[in-house]
Amino acid sequence: MTNDQIPKMMGAEVNMYQADTIRLVEIAQKYGLDMSHEILADHPRFKSYFAQNRPLFARLAQRQTPHTLLISCCDSRVPPELVLGADPGELFVVRSVANIVPPAEGGAGDPALGAAIEYVLEHLRSAKRVAILGHYGCGGVKGLDDLGYHISNASPLGRWLSQSARVVDKVPQQPADDRRWREMVEWNIRLGLENLLSYPAIRGAVERDEIELVGLVYDWSEGEVRVLEVVREAAARPFSGEI
Repeated sequence: MTNDQIPKMMGAEVNMYQADTIRLVEIAQKYGLDMSHEILADHPRFKSYFAQNRPLFARLAQRQTPHTLLISCCDSRVPPELVLGADPGELFVVRSVANIVPPAEGGAGDPALGAAIEYVLEHLRSAKRVAILGHYGCGGVKGLDDLGYHISNASPLGRWLSQSARVVDKVPQQPADDRRWREMVEWNIRLGLENLLSYPAIRGAVERDEIELVGLVYDWSEGEVRVLEVVREAAARPFSGEI
C-alpha cells in the first residue's frame, strides 16, 4: 500500500464510522496515525477531509490570500469557519473574549489585534474587509453587567471586559431580560467597528476604499448569521453617532 493510497482508503472508513469515536481511533491506529492523546481522537475526520481536498491544501502551502480579517468571540460554540461556511484560507481569524476590539490609544491598541491588522493589510494585502462576528447569548457581554460585582475589575477578565463597559449605558437596565442582552451584543459589535477605525492601518484602508468594515451577529438558536452594520466611511461612528 502506497502513502497516496492510505488517505483515500482511510477516508472511506472514516466516512462509514463518523459518529463512532472508538472506531475512529481504531482506524487511525490501523493507518499509523499518532493517537497518543485524546485530543487527537477526531483527527481522522480532518485527515479524510484533507485527502479529499489535496489541491486546496497544496495551494495554501504556497500562499494564503484571505478575503476577510475576522474578529470573533472565543466561545467554543461559535467556530467562525463553520458558521460562515468558509474554506481553509478564506478567513484570517483573531479570537477574543466577547469579540472586544480595544481602541488604539496612542496608535497601539491591543498588540495581538494590531499585529494581525498590520500583517493582513500591509503584508498579505488580500483582504477586502475586516469583520466582527458577535453572537447572541455571549457570556462575555452579559458579564458587562457583573463588572465590580461577580467579576473583579482588577482581574484579567474584568480588565478586558471593561474596554466595552460603555455598552451598558446604551441599553436600559430594565427589563433585564434576553432582549436587553441581545441589544448589548449588537452595541458591542458597533463599538468594535468604531474602535477599529482608531487603528491607523484600518482607517487609511477605509479612506482609500480598499476595505469595508462589517458587523455580523450569529443567532445559534436559528443557526443564522445576519449583517448588522457595514462601514465604508472613515468618519463613521456606528456606536457614538451616525454611520
